[in-house]
Amino acid sequence: MKILQLVTSRKSRGAEISAFLLSQELIKRGHQVVWAGLYPIEGEMGILTLENSTNLDLTGNPQKSLDFKLIFELRKLIQKHKPDIIQANGSDTWKYSVLALIGNSKPRLVYRNISIMSHWVGPRPWIKRMYRLLAKRVDYFCSVGEVANEDIKKLLNIPDSKSGVIRRGFEFYPVDKAIGKSFLQINHGINPGDFVCVQVGSLSVEKNLEFSLHLIVKLKKNIPNLKLLIIGEGVQRQNLEKLKSKLSLENHVFFLGHQKEDLNKIIAGSDIMLLTSHIEGVPGVLMEGMLSSVPVIASSVGGVPELVKNGETGWCISPNDLEAFAKAIQEVSEMDEISRKKILGQAYNLVISNYSLSKVTQQFEELYQSLLATSKSK
Repeated sequence: MKILQLVTSRKSRGAEISAFLLSQELIKRGHQVVWAGLYPIEGEMGILTLENSTNLDLTGNPQKSLDFKLIFELRKLIQKHKPDIIQANGSDTWKYSVLALIGNSKPRLVYRNISIMSHWVGPRPWIKRMYRLLAKRVDYFCSVGEVANEDIKKLLNIPDSKSGVIRRGFEFYPVDKAIGKSFLQINHGINPGDFVCVQVGSLSVEKNLEFSLHLIVKLKKNIPNLKLLIIGEGVQRQNLEKLKSKLSLENHVFFLGHQKEDLNKIIAGSDIMLLTSHIEGVPGVLMEGMLSSVPVIASSVGGVPELVKNGETGWCISPNDLEAFAKAIQEVSEMDEISRKKILGQAYNLVISNYSLSKVTQQFEELYQSLLATSKSK
């Protein structure tokens, strides 16, 4: 098969990394993959380059609600490479794929739904109508979790026959905790007795990092050696730096920017992985924490409860509940080793059992083959 994997841009971030790992496995299994981003790569974030594949960046403008030049550019790409399957990873990729395929019924179109769509559509009927219209050209909606799947089915009136769940395929190589602790001490000034929380993601409004800073204010009296390491970049960086200064958190909160090469060491060296988002799908970064034997404390939004089962694989807290988040962090800081190992073991087993990259790749292969078989029989 020839598969066009279309991402918003070839940046090293959540949805793109997931599509990238899948593409690597598909190539290993003998399939051809065209790896393309709608928009040029900007900023400091790493570029995802797929070996043994055609790598392309189109020249779309993300500031435009509808970029006609991009439609024709994508149309030419499809005509040139003639993919059997187009997998659209992200809402813009879906929109432009449908528009570029007008008059072309051959490629099967799969939409990879990674989030809770109703959250970002919001109370805008015209947006809902537009996506219901676009949905007619999609052959299959493939969501990362049950919550995301039920949400998009209800929102867009999608029949069960055209939707389902294939979880995120995951490949992560955790490092020894002692190596992680040593790395943080040598490279980031963490002291041996510090209690370290790590939060990973874009510095955007939906990640709710202002809440995290207020959480540290609440806890620093009871846990004076508490440190929060924030990994990532984004539009909220300047505002968050100002808030850090205003709250006198210079000795407690540290912005480390992008840490692609050393992320596994930073996670392994931490004592808690924190996620305080308003909106999420099924975050891969939580799986990284679970595989690294780091307790996870996260907002119960989107598909997070499918991964973080409260009291079993981590702590799943109502969004913006400052008292509950503080109580959970305090609990982890005082937890005995037997209780800690039990939760960490259950978390590790959940990820290993349900999010294997090999298993997920096989499920995608079977989906693609079934769509192609159906199209040939018509």
